Amino acid sequence: MRDPHLTPPLRRQYLEIKRRYPDMLVLFQVGDFFEAFDEDAVTLSRELGLVLTTKYMGKTLRVPLAGIPIASLTHHLSKLIQKGYKVAICEQLTPPGRRLIHRDVTRVVTPGTLTEPALLEERASNYLASFLAEGTRAGLAVVEITTGEFAATEAAREQAWEELTRLGPAEVLVPRSVAETEGAKILAFTLGRAATVTPLEDEAFATDVSHRALGEHLGAIPLGMPPLAIRAAGAILHYLRRTQPRLVEQLDRLSTYALEAFMALDPHTIAHLEIFQSRAGTTEG
Repeated sequence: MRDPHLTPPLRRQYLEIKRRYPDMLVLFQVGDFFEAFDEDAVTLSRELGLVLTTKYMGKTLRVPLAGIPIASLTHHLSKLIQKGYKVAICEQLTPPGRRLIHRDVTRVVTPGTLTEPALLEERASNYLASFLAEGTRAGLAVVEITTGEFAATEAAREQAWEELTRLGPAEVLVPRSVAETEGAKILAFTLGRAATVTPLEDEAFATDVSHRALGEHLGAIPLGMPPLAIRAAGAILHYLRRTQPRLVEQLDRLSTYALEAFMALDPHTIAHLEIFQSRAGTTEG
């Protein structure tokens, strides 16, 4: 194993950022480019059709490299988000000088937390959903970060699956244990519309954690909100505090609703009617 004291400062800085965002592509600003290293570089090259090269970090260490100009960041982000990737953008925060430039992640972009107009589909809601199930019951919470809509429900398990179809979320948060057993089913019930399944540690859905998160954020949990709905909503807050800490404050109201208020259609019927997307995969009104 390489002695960390012999690792060049720029490399150490990058590795510390990557340690904090292990499940995301890290775009690391170096001058006028955002660079990706190691496996992230391989992924970026493959998904965006970029040249994969190498970069010396020190005299002997050579690592895979792929980069994009800062000026074309939005264009490339759009492609990555459409493919379901989550991206941590690490920018230079001090001017170049004799010392190592200070860098840190200034924003995180995931399919369900988009706010940039250039990355959002016109006239389409961009829902982030949270789902968990116990026995025959399930909890479901949804957020539309651009409008501040925040709602949660509890229902029979199959009803909750059908609600995922109705909403067509861009990203679905689930306990890691659920992702391992039912991740493919989630994709089927969102009709494969580039839905990203994001596993969270099961603790993020724990009753005490969710009650504390909602209580601290809202002051009080809405009266009569079912237990699984509370846990789903708490998990969304947990995720947003990590990925969008500046935007989570605009979620100042949590509402509950009953699925009986909506007519349920199975996924095959919705796909056949092309309610949300055309068969070509484009969103239509």
